[in-house]
Amino acid sequence: MKKADTESKIAMKKDAVQLIDESIQLYEDEQKSLQEKLQKNEWKATRFSYEMKKHMLTVGQHVFFLRFTAGSHAQFLCSQ
Repeated sequence: MKKADTESKIAMKKDAVQLIDESIQLYEDEQKSLQEKLQKNEWKATRFSYEMKKHMLTVGQHVFFLRFTAGSHAQFLCSQ
């Protein structure tokens, strides 16, 4: 009877260890997935920032061009 109790306790402990190992593996998998998502989002944010800077430069160039050409047209019209 005592041997059966001991074997039963050992089996329960093995099951508990296996469940803990599985939980750890799930946790590690989740951490890896979250890390990959974070890296992907950081890349997207970096790319977005680059695109916005490029767009702002383009818009700035257009505004400068419009101001320059409007000023040139105004000077031309005034000189006529």
